[in-house]
Amino acid sequence: MDSQKSPKESVLITGGGGYFGFRLGCALNQKGVHVILFDISSPAQTMPEGIKFIHGDIRHLSDIERAFQDVDVTCVFHIASYEKRVLEANGTSLERSDGVLRTCALRSAGIYGPGEQRHLPRIVSYIEKGLFKFVYGDPRSLVEFVHVDNLVQAHILASEALKADRGHIASGQPYFISDGRPVNNFEFFRPLVEGLGYPFPSIRLPLTLIYCFAFLTEMAHFLLGRLYNFQPFLTRTEVYKTGVTHYFSLEKAKKELGYEPRPFDLQEVVEWFKAHGHGRRPGSHDSECLARDGLLVFLLVMAVLTWLSSVILSL
Repeated sequence: MDSQKSPKESVLITGGGGYFGFRLGCALNQKGVHVILFDISSPAQTMPEGIKFIHGDIRHLSDIERAFQDVDVTCVFHIASYEKRVLEANGTSLERSDGVLRTCALRSAGIYGPGEQRHLPRIVSYIEKGLFKFVYGDPRSLVEFVHVDNLVQAHILASEALKADRGHIASGQPYFISDGRPVNNFEFFRPLVEGLGYPFPSIRLPLTLIYCFAFLTEMAHFLLGRLYNFQPFLTRTEVYKTGVTHYFSLEKAKKELGYEPRPFDLQEVVEWFKAHGHGRRPGSHDSECLARDGLLVFLLVMAVLTWLSSVILSL
């Protein structure tokens, strides 16, 4: 055995305590890379051997300098970042060497996967509370999502494409990353709804009506939020993002990074939620269902009146 081993490559991941950052760190660790996770919150999961966590805030320069002490970091995955700022830094001269900083930006679709904590738990909560009563917008509208492991793959490929042996092909470039399968937003979640044992809504409402409904929920939150802290059921931004077609080509990422998304579905997400106590049980009944339905109907009626008023005024 050769006693002189080449040193491990070291990478630092900001936002490494979050869902995606931690998943990326674990994948790199399995490839033999020395991984440093940097975040204001430690990961909820058990840290694999070989991964180091440093508590810090990217807004504090002293914290960042501490993270880079005594380690030769060859790549930073700046998950807690603004895309635009990263690209603007490309080509910056490095102070302590004669090299330059090479950067690229990955613009991902909505992330899903087992254990995702930002969006899926909220959706499941609405399903379980009986609030998922309708869908809206044109059924032909299409959006895209990206499985967390496809996004991990894209980040690793992007880091390789910034190196000299690849001609720095990704330097200064943005790339759109998704599963590459445009789908109607609500149809995407059908396997999750039905997989947990709930009926998928058969009622479809106009996008403009739900936009008015979202406006009313925002106003209710504005007026009552200080007395009773709650999350608006829908916001106008969410309505627009989920009800209007928007997706992007992967050709650039495929050609320059070698990105090829693997096929995934929501089955593993369904199994994760079931393993954590979710899913409809035979004979279960929510005592608050009638009150919620009444509130939902009231808000919808108010939205209809507001919508009709705007239609009449525009005539």
